[in-house]
Amino acid sequence: MVNYLTLVDTPCYIFAVVNIRYVANCMETFIRSAVQQGLLKTVSNEYAANPPRVLKLHIVGFSLGAHTAGFIGKRLAKDYIVERITGEVTIIYKQFCQL
Repeated sequence: MVNYLTLVDTPCYIFAVVNIRYVANCMETFIRSAVQQGLLKTVSNEYAANPPRVLKLHIVGFSLGAHTAGFIGKRLAKDYIVERITGEVTIIYKQFCQL
């Protein structure tokens, strides 16, 4: 689990939004390192001629974390297919409008 509270000046939602791509970049680096060290399993993709490896990983994100999960998957897409990404987006108008 990644808690990027230290990258956000709580309760300011704008800082969290700005840091989404930074967090995704850090997680991509972490995941690639875990694959290289054999900590995450990959399998071959049987449905393509020259396939990227399927990464046996389920990325789950809530609210802004859902967007972060999508960015992680996008960054990994050059070399891997992430097996599953789940995002639950909740609208935080009340918190956002207090800025």
